[in-house]
Amino acid sequence: MGLYILLVWVLLFIFTTFISQYINRSQERKADEYVFSLGIDKFVYADALIKLYSLNNTVIKFNKFDEKLQTHPSALRRIKFVLGDDFHDFIEDRGLS
Repeated sequence: MGLYILLVWVLLFIFTTFISQYINRSQERKADEYVFSLGIDKFVYADALIKLYSLNNTVIKFNKFDEKLQTHPSALRRIKFVLGDDFHDFIEDRGLS
């Protein structure tokens, strides 16, 4: 019986952890959308994200599994969302590929 209770607690912890991280990442996306509603150019914002991540010594790119464990999306994923079709040219110009 005690093993089942432990299993339920572990599964509940894992489930709530992933749900809260998903919510945090979706709020980051909303924050990015808000920046555009202020009229800030998408390339200026993408450069600012790169600078912010580098100043904080934060990894710019995670693999898919590691990113699922993070509370925030990677810088490259945010930039890809921000720039859309211009993403690959931006990455090549900055030497981030």
